[in-house]
Amino acid sequence: MKIVVIGNPTEQPDRSGLHMWLLDCGLALENMLIQGYAMGMTIHAMAGYDEKKLLSGFGVPEPFRVAAVVAAGWRGKVESLPEEVRAKDLKPRVRKPAGEFVFRDTFGAA
Repeated sequence: MKIVVIGNPTEQPDRSGLHMWLLDCGLALENMLIQGYAMGMTIHAMAGYDEKKLLSGFGVPEPFRVAAVVAAGWRGKVESLPEEVRAKDLKPRVRKPAGEFVFRDTFGAA
């Protein structure tokens, strides 16, 4: 299933140039993701979507905007994937060390 998270920018006006409606959408999405994972679902954020097509396809009126698009579902069997996708799925995940993106007092200071 696809989840399209939309928000209304006019309900949360920008403050100091910050789009506060995106924060509201992000918090709602976080809770949906946590619940999905708790139910055993696999969740994947998507990029490269066409906002105008999504809004018109679902009949969403202005001033609503798309904040995020997420695919959610239950994991299938890795054996059913095409070979190139299977290889990518089986590849060990490598995470950045926290010291590369967690800083204290000054940006870049681990």
